[in-house]
Amino acid sequence: MWKSLKTLVLFALIANVSSDQVLASEPMKEYGIVLLPTSEICMETERLNKEITKTFPNIANQPNNFHITLLQGRFKESNLASLIEAVKATLTDNFICPLAIELEPALSLHGAQNIFWDVKKNSALLNLHGLMVHNVSMLRDASLQRYQDTYLTLAPHHQKQIDQFGVRNVLEHYHPHFTLFYGEKPAKEQIEAQTQNMKQIAQSLVPNKDLLKFTATTVAIGELGYQGNLIKIIEKIELK
Repeated sequence: MWKSLKTLVLFALIANVSSDQVLASEPMKEYGIVLLPTSEICMETERLNKEITKTFPNIANQPNNFHITLLQGRFKESNLASLIEAVKATLTDNFICPLAIELEPALSLHGAQNIFWDVKKNSALLNLHGLMVHNVSMLRDASLQRYQDTYLTLAPHHQKQIDQFGVRNVLEHYHPHFTLFYGEKPAKEQIEAQTQNMKQIAQSLVPNKDLLKFTATTVAIGELGYQGNLIKIIEKIELK
């Protein structure tokens, strides 16, 4: 009898551990909630990207659907449907209309590896970003992997945002932009040289001055690559 009972207890413990391991290993993905550009702006971002990649042929040009990030997060794949519904409800409940977007007339360098086409902040864009942070970030299951990997090297205010929202550069630190080029972090001894090279190309390229304003009519939800590049659009929501 005791032997049978011992066997049952052991089986239950093993089953419980196996169950915990399955839950802990549930597939997770990183998703972005973004604004998509018009076709004209998309063509211009592609043109600028191609010019940049000519200068850095040894750096992989990451696959990307050009976008303005509203929020990013790491979620269980099983929570994707809930994420999509939360985004749709936020847009509907707050009567979000198409947004007027204005772009800076020059490109900028971010760190030693990324080239941005910055977006000028306005009240409608800041409001939409804030709504996504407060209504959707609570659904996340973990912080972004790249922030987990670099957490200890980040400034305290960035760590605080990651602890609270799973990402940094949100709310008062929000920095809307198109990332035109996702470079690679150079070795320590090469940072200065790569920064100078990136800075030169960013300063030499000039966006079409007739394409500095557009109306964003589409919010999208998509799968992200490690660097935050939008590799797959999953859902599009048209603003009316």
